[in-house]
Parts: sequence; structure tokens; C-alpha cells
Amino acid sequence: MKKLSVILAIIFLTGCATTNMPSYLQPKKPYIKRYYANYAKTLPSVKDVLTELGWTLEESTDPGVYEHTRFNDLDENQLLLVTTVRPTPMLVGTRYARMNIYLRSKKDVSEVEVRYLTTTSTALNNFSTYNNDSAVKRFFMRLDEVLPPVQ
Repeated sequence: MKKLSVILAIIFLTGCATTNMPSYLQPKKPYIKRYYANYAKTLPSVKDVLTELGWTLEESTDPGVYEHTRFNDLDENQLLLVTTVRPTPMLVGTRYARMNIYLRSKKDVSEVEVRYLTTTSTALNNFSTYNNDSAVKRFFMRLDEVLPPVQ
């Protein structure tokens, strides 16, 4: 009976569930912050912070490809940065994470919107959340050191 329990536990823990991580993340729980910096200064700063935190950019595109933007007073320059999927092995599965950085700028003010998706894949199911307060807080804290935030 004990051997059967061990075998069943191994079968249960070694299953495989497929995970599909979209490139574009919907604005379900976006994190938004404004900075006193123009587009030319904000874009390289955002890219440097992402690289410093271990993220790799997969794509940078016009956000209009994915969505009809809502009216915003900062819509002069826009860019959507999409990171690659970052896997993290766990005891009972794997956690996959992806970030989208939506950059809007006009003159000397830029808005940085972070969208974060985490999908945890286990043997039986996938669980997704659209937020990660600690990761986004680290991103904005590092960006605050480089760019002056709007209060």
C-alpha cells in the first residue's frame, strides 16, 4: 500500500499541463506612474531597468496593433514593450511570468504602465494572476532612481 501511494504521488506530480502566455496583456490590473522626462530619455531608462532586473525584450511595437487606446493627454509618442516569458521552477510545477510596458509621452512628461501576468502550471491545472506587487514595486523603485516621478 505504501509503494502504491508513492507511485501515485509521483504520477500526480510529474504530469504536464501546457501553458499559453499571450504577448499582449490586457489592462486588467495595470500599474501606472508618471515621470518628468521626455520620450527620448524615458525609453532607454525603462529598457535599462528591465535588463538590470533580468528581463529580456521580445518585441517593441505600436500599441495600436493590439488595442484601441483610450483617450490620454500623453498620446503624442507611444510604445508597447513586450518581455519574453520568464520561467521559474517550483516544487509542484513551473511559474511563468511576462511583462508589458506601455509607454506614453508628450513633451516633458511620460507615463509608464506596467502589465504583469503570472501563470503557474501544475500537473492538473494552470492558475493565472494579473498582478505582482513586489516585482512591479522593484521596477518602479529602480526607475524612480533614474527618472524624477510626478508627485
